[in-house]
Amino acid sequence: FMDTYQFCHAVIATPIDCHIESLKMVLRHFINVHWILIEKPLTNTFSNLPTIEADEHCFMGFNWRFNTVIQQIKHEIESDTFGDIQYAQLTAREWLPKIAANAWLESGSHILDTARFLFGELEFLHGRRFNGFASAMLRSLGEGYWIDVHVNCCNADPRYDYRIMIQGSKKTGIWQMDRNEPMLFREMQAFLGDKQGLATLQDGIENMRLLTV
Repeated sequence: FMDTYQFCHAVIATPIDCHIESLKMVLRHFINVHWILIEKPLTNTFSNLPTIEADEHCFMGFNWRFNTVIQQIKHEIESDTFGDIQYAQLTAREWLPKIAANAWLESGSHILDTARFLFGELEFLHGRRFNGFASAMLRSLGEGYWIDVHVNCCNADPRYDYRIMIQGSKKTGIWQMDRNEPMLFREMQAFLGDKQGLATLQDGIENMRLLTV
């Protein structure tokens, strides 16, 4: 099989606990693969992270970065629309009983990456995880404001609800994100194209640092 086909791109979408071994297999056997996209999260434990020599060729599947509302919020933050940010809150609720035990890994990894994407490097202050929901209080290392993250996968309501609130000295904004946007398609376009906007392997490692404290 490997002698017949020549691949230059690979997507790792195996179960979470197989991501690292799958990555090693691709790096070891598919010598013509130059670009790798790894589904989130990178693994299920921070202690399982290897040193990867080809890390500049590896990207993470955090497709919420391609959501138009999140990109708008990012632009407003960089344009100082909010003034001095004082507090932010990110909440996500969906009905996923099959992953309730791993709500933090499955849904929380996306929300934490969004928080890092918007607010920069974060410090985990404290949190709680129990029976399909998880909450964490984070602090922006740059400005010192607090960020509250909450995910809930045990509320039996089929509607997906993802909201972001940012309170600043100039403006307070509240947004509701649409998961039906073609974010995955945009992510794959970037992966197969100019790679602009993709989360890096280092983003995946920093995401694990917050997920597994």
